[in-house]
Amino acid sequence: MKKLIVLYLVIICLFTPILFANAEESLHKCQSNDDCKVKNFICDKETNHCILPIGNFLQTDDPNIVIGRVVKYLLGLSGTVALVAFMFGGVHWITSAGSPEKIKKGQNYMLWSAAGLIFTLTAYIFVNFVLKLLSQ
Repeated sequence: MKKLIVLYLVIICLFTPILFANAEESLHKCQSNDDCKVKNFICDKETNHCILPIGNFLQTDDPNIVIGRVVKYLLGLSGTVALVAFMFGGVHWITSAGSPEKIKKGQNYMLWSAAGLIFTLTAYIFVNFVLKLLSQ
């Protein structure tokens, strides 16, 4: 474990200068796009500094839509976790070899993950309903 941590820190130390190599360019003053030496940098007319324009990857400025997308993603992720837990309980039950404790444990995994899946699907339906009301 210590070797992995050391390797991780070494990799970070090696690649950090590469990631920030172009950061100095953004401090340069400019009058036009030709003054910016790094490819894809443009001259910001308000500050007269070279900047790297970043597009709006969300394709929206509406916070309701952004929050809705995050909630849908998290609900989908929790549904996936519940499904994996259900399958884990099934495998645990199948491989119990007749042991009553292991059978009960597998059944409990399946029961509570199914309850979690039902809760997640209900929350997903409710969130969709609320977001449709808010978007009208």
